[in-house]
Amino acid sequence: MRELSSTREVDAGIVQEQIENQVVYKPRSKAYSLATLAPASSLKGLDNVFNKIEAATAMSIDEYVRDRLKEPSQEELFKHYAAEQIDSLALSIYNHEFENKATLIGHDTGIGKTRIICGLARYAQQRGMTPVIVTADPVLYGDILARDGVDTGNNFNPFITNSKFNLKLTGANGNVISEISTPENQIERVRQYTQAGNVGEHDSVFTTYGQLTGPSSVDRRQLLNVIASNSFLILDESHKAGGPAGDNQPDGKKKAQLPSCTEYFQSLVKETKGFVASSATAIKNPIVAARLVFFLFYFSFMLIIALISELVG
Repeated sequence: MRELSSTREVDAGIVQEQIENQVVYKPRSKAYSLATLAPASSLKGLDNVFNKIEAATAMSIDEYVRDRLKEPSQEELFKHYAAEQIDSLALSIYNHEFENKATLIGHDTGIGKTRIICGLARYAQQRGMTPVIVTADPVLYGDILARDGVDTGNNFNPFITNSKFNLKLTGANGNVISEISTPENQIERVRQYTQAGNVGEHDSVFTTYGQLTGPSSVDRRQLLNVIASNSFLILDESHKAGGPAGDNQPDGKKKAQLPSCTEYFQSLVKETKGFVASSATAIKNPIVAARLVFFLFYFSFMLIIALISELVG
């Protein structure tokens, strides 16, 4: 769903259509709110789940997330995450821990999905799992390492699968604070870690859908397969894992080729220890949405969380 924080560029009729049946979302967390809207039909269900979480854990939503992320205090938790982000973390973590379910986070742009990803990666690490973050563009690496990761009190040391990759990390003031650089033969390290069955001194894996597509993706796929049983898979821009809407070939042609990126993820999610998908447009196309649902059903069921930016001005 498109961002609604600026109405000047959006036709009034479209705005009215998009906010119809949306109501102000009242977070269960006591942190500061981003002023968001939610489908009116979802509020009762969300409220019931929050009640269920608090009953099962004997903790408030804030206490539950603080405990699972090992935040030193509630003040630090509130410093790192907004209320909507804490609610999303609570739902995703509970879904994984108590229900063995995957979660699809469908928030609108501007609600902090990357911060939620950072929180989930931290949670996975605290539970002894290796977070594997897959995104559409390696620019997200910088968003996590120089912005959202820092702002949430994390210091990730990821294994980046890209070869001969360079990215300057800039701080909030625009100044370069560091630089990411990987060797030209990074694929050799991929193979070494595959043989070892782990990613060495690294605490996470960062990769892209492009890195897992086509003949050159075989070694990277093998690495993710080897570590899958102890990995927490996080798909950013997860509609990309669903593939293009028209990405279908006759069965005879498919069998002769390397499985598509979509087919690969359909196989991978069966083996991973945890799984969360994130996309503002996850269910925009029904074919792509159906493929994502196929992924999520391997974890019994799915919980869709979708908030949109509240209209301003």
